[in-house]
Amino acid sequence: MYFVGIDISKYKHDCFITTETGTIITQNLSFANNQDGFNKFLNLLKSLDSTKEVK
Repeated sequence: MYFVGIDISKYKHDCFITTETGTIITQNLSFANNQDGFNKFLNLLKSLDSTKEVK
């Protein structure tokens, strides 16, 4: 299982992803609050193990 935390602001968002065992996948991914930024975030999510749940 993956846990995703997102700090949302007007112009950019910061993301943290960890596993249920505490392994850090992404400590601080910043992405813009626009289509390119969301594509960056989506590509990161798609790169994760698809057999595990994302919360």
